[in-house]
Amino acid sequence: MSLALSWLMVDGLGVGVLEATAIGFVLMNLFSHHLARRWVFRVETEPAGGASAPTYQKSLLRYLLNAALVLGLNLLFMHWAVQVRGMHYLLASVLLAVFFFVFNFAVQRLWAFRQL
Repeated sequence: MSLALSWLMVDGLGVGVLEATAIGFVLMNLFSHHLARRWVFRVETEPAGGASAPTYQKSLLRYLLNAALVLGLNLLFMHWAVQVRGMHYLLASVLLAVFFFVFNFAVQRLWAFRQL
């Protein structure tokens, strides 16, 4: 979905590659915190067994801090891949998406949604 959005913005609307990357990143993150919390990590408000889950606000703050870090790194690597190395922006997008998928999952599991 992010790849299609990037293609539409760059090739269809004439938006710059870095701007399209940032816009797509923000739009995709608007939905992903809730989906990750409920469907991937299954964080409940009051988990069984007496363990305390992070509050919604705390997990959201952690999630957004990670998202800001990833956005900065994504833009940095996108600039390097496309502007410096001459890689096609869609190929760079796919490679970075794979890397940051793994990176994000690890950070979210170990920090953003971990049980306190």
